Amino acid sequence: MAYDLLAGNGTPILTYGAQTRRVALLPSSHFPWAFVVADVKQANLGMDFVAAHDLLFDPRRRCLLHQPSATIIHAEPCAQPTLSLRTLRQATQFEALLQEFPLLTSPQFAPPRVQHGVQHSIVTAGPPVLRSAPAAALGKSSRCAQGV
Repeated sequence: MAYDLLAGNGTPILTYGAQTRRVALLPSSHFPWAFVVADVKQANLGMDFVAAHDLLFDPRRRCLLHQPSATIIHAEPCAQPTLSLRTLRQATQFEALLQEFPLLTSPQFAPPRVQHGVQHSIVTAGPPVLRSAPAAALGKSSRCAQGV
């Protein structure tokens, strides 16, 4: 499987395939994961790993919560803070399709300019008519339904 790994500044990072390993975050539990072997100085676990294993972040207490077992996993801060963002991008047909049609992922807040002169209208006569909802729609029975 081909992976495109990019550094925070957009430069490509060399990859050398993938290896499945088990991460021991709990003494009694090992979390399997397919890691991409890459030419990087610092490895990281992404949100895909966290989501796949039902882990929740608690940055205030510097721990993870393993949701199924309600176990708290205490973490130590990194000795070297990471200043760049790394993303893992797997080349897919879906991604190519989105790149072909960029307006699908770009919000358009202004209505598009109409390319024709057709105008639609509904002709009415008289002032607007206001009417309350029928009694049946409000959950009330009408006198006809009661047999009165």
